[in-house]
Amino acid sequence: TGSTGNSGNSGNSGGSEGGNEGGMPVETAQETPVETAEQIGKRKLAEVDAKLAQAESAKEAAQAMYWACVEGDLSQKSGLTNGDEVTWAWNCDDETAAEYFGCKLKYSDKTFKVSGLMEAETFNPFDSIPLHKVVKKYSRRKLFKIIREGNWSFPGLYGFFMRNCNTIPLSSNLEVLKYTFNAVDTVLKRGDLLLVYPEQSMWWNYRKPKPLKIGAFRFASKNNVPIVPTFITMRDTDNLDNDGYPIQAYTLHIMAPIYPKDDLTINENANYLLKENEKLWKELYEKVYGIPLSYKKK
Repeated sequence: TGSTGNSGNSGNSGGSEGGNEGGMPVETAQETPVETAEQIGKRKLAEVDAKLAQAESAKEAAQAMYWACVEGDLSQKSGLTNGDEVTWAWNCDDETAAEYFGCKLKYSDKTFKVSGLMEAETFNPFDSIPLHKVVKKYSRRKLFKIIREGNWSFPGLYGFFMRNCNTIPLSSNLEVLKYTFNAVDTVLKRGDLLLVYPEQSMWWNYRKPKPLKIGAFRFASKNNVPIVPTFITMRDTDNLDNDGYPIQAYTLHIMAPIYPKDDLTINENANYLLKENEKLWKELYEKVYGIPLSYKKK
């Protein structure tokens, strides 16, 4: 499976050259006068006056001064890598601050070293479709999905699917997270299916298994239900996407379920399920691609 996009140009044209056939008077557009520096200054001061007139407290007056007098920007905002240096440069209006607010601004530019940048994670919103098709064809159970909290607010069609297709957002708010856990328990105790991405990330067309988080396995252990590992392998097709890369053909592998053990605690079972899942993924990856599973060391 794959997806491609189409792009096109659109425009409009109209009007006529020459005389006015209908004899109607023609209105000519009036040019917008260009403000002089003095006029811009007067207009800005008038806006400051209006802000001050509306200020009912010292806090509001301070906010008015900040709005009118304080500005700044970074020397570079894009194309940055870890180790680069960027400077925050102030561009403040000292005269207005002194004349209208009786304040003397004190500031200095500051240089920072860029750090902590990570490669942006992209994901394929269609990753779950193969599993949807399998469940629809072979099971009468409902399929629910754990999704990242931010995906809940997607705009457009993707956002509609994220909010209305049996999804459970994994909240970063601890109070809201209680409701997430209750929903998960309800789904599993009812006998329905729950799709979890245990790596808690999805990278576009990334073929290797990624490190697993314990959460999904704790869900299974707590509710005494099995884990059914699934893994998607890919191969290049002869078709290219808009960026010139081969569109991927997917193969969905559904493995034997892994059951919690009766003689283990919830935490012990969660770790057992995780390790068994990792083992199955590794074996499948090496069998399909014919190479050992290895990762680059940082």
